[in-house]
Amino acid sequence: SREIRQAVSISSITATDLVLNTKDGVGAAKTVEFVLSGTNINLLENSISTGNLNGANIAVSSLSFTQITTTVGKAVKISLTLHSTDDSLSRNVDFYNTVVLRGSY
Repeated sequence: SREIRQAVSISSITATDLVLNTKDGVGAAKTVEFVLSGTNINLLENSISTGNLNGANIAVSSLSFTQITTTVGKAVKISLTLHSTDDSLSRNVDFYNTVVLRGSY
């Protein structure tokens, strides 16, 4: 959520792919992308993969990004379902979050 909060704007958004326009530590423009690839969430910075956000024994069953736009700013609603590949009961756990882009207001 920190990357979303610090973003200046949303470059593109689909159900399973979010690309944000942001800045690096010295203020240079960069993009940050979160994309569902199989059962992993990949993080890309300037289109270069930095790795998976989930651990080896955690599988992502579903991921959904939704853009929210109001007169005072933008936000991203995130829905995520995870399960452990080591769980003999095959339980799924749902997570939800809404993050406001501080750079958008």
